Amino acid sequence: MLTLDYFVYDNRTWTPGIGRDWGIKAATGALAGRDDLRWLFERYCALLSGDRGHLGGFGQALGGIRPRSGSGYLLCVTVETSDSFGRPSWAVYGLWCPDAQTLESILAADAFDAAQAALRFASPPASFAVRAPLALPAPLRLIVSVPVFRRFDAHATPAEVRALLLGAMRQHRDLPAILGVTASSRLTAAGEEFDVVYCHPLDERAEQVFEQVRSEDDAVFELLREVTPGAAPDAGKSRRSRAARPALAVGLALAATLVVLKSSIVQRELALRDVAAQVAAIRALDPRELRSLADRVDDRGVREACAVLIDQWQRITGPSVAGSADWAVDAQPLGGQPCHVLQMAYPADFDDRDSTVRRWCDSFEKLERTAKTLRSASGKTRSS
Repeated sequence: MLTLDYFVYDNRTWTPGIGRDWGIKAATGALAGRDDLRWLFERYCALLSGDRGHLGGFGQALGGIRPRSGSGYLLCVTVETSDSFGRPSWAVYGLWCPDAQTLESILAADAFDAAQAALRFASPPASFAVRAPLALPAPLRLIVSVPVFRRFDAHATPAEVRALLLGAMRQHRDLPAILGVTASSRLTAAGEEFDVVYCHPLDERAEQVFEQVRSEDDAVFELLREVTPGAAPDAGKSRRSRAARPALAVGLALAATLVVLKSSIVQRELALRDVAAQVAAIRALDPRELRSLADRVDDRGVREACAVLIDQWQRITGPSVAGSADWAVDAQPLGGQPCHVLQMAYPADFDDRDSTVRRWCDSFEKLERTAKTLRSASGKTRSS
């Protein structure tokens, strides 16, 4: 398990002086005294939302901030969630990586799963804990001048960010400052602060501005090749090398495309396997636990939330699921508002991984996240 000092910025966690309004709700360990990083992190978070304060439909995003002096890197993990009233919202975790070894370790782990787990705590934990491993992507390097403006893609962008950071480390270059997702039309300001900006336009104005500044998708990155030290080439070799560059660029672009396609297929297959395992875990839950909880309280909201979760359990464990895991692509949202109601009613129980409500909601949330991955890989989105 990897533990990191972190910031968290949201509008759901209560803290003295801020309440549940937007703001930094935790600055643990070494970050408690880093006012420079606090300012940069607040600026990062301020650039995420659109001009009307809206950001949604992205699922999860990855970015990062390079300190203006000294070493280290603040990896920024953004996840969609809900506010204290159950309305759509988001939360940002700034994970402090004091050296390249720590950053590579977190790139080889599931930071999104850890962020979702941290959201379950009623108050921010003392450190950010990452457990689930991930395979490292093929490193990429920028081949154009910065800033680069890319359209955000829920499926491909987080993996692309990991590959860019890994590529910079492999080349021993400065780590790029990356704005992981933004719905804002203030892209000129973003480009002054970040090397790569992933744009997620949600209104006509933001779309127009993005189209004016967007970078060509097929001429931004290339797969990082190993460079073997040796003698300088002679003039003839240099001329042949220059002549071969167009063909090499086409070949590298094709290779990069094949890597992305292969990654998509592999991710879908892994997600389908995860669905089967997660359905089995949900099938092992006992609905009598929730019925007993509902019978013991005089709270209509809690009783309705338990009833909805039991209905979801029956739908998931029914015969229509047993035949194929593809049902998850078109499944209705799982957990969601009922779990929010239970978390508000039983905050202490959500700090206990073995409690009834925590086990039920964690199981539904894991399956819903996997379903989102399948929908992205299938090119499907919900109309509702």
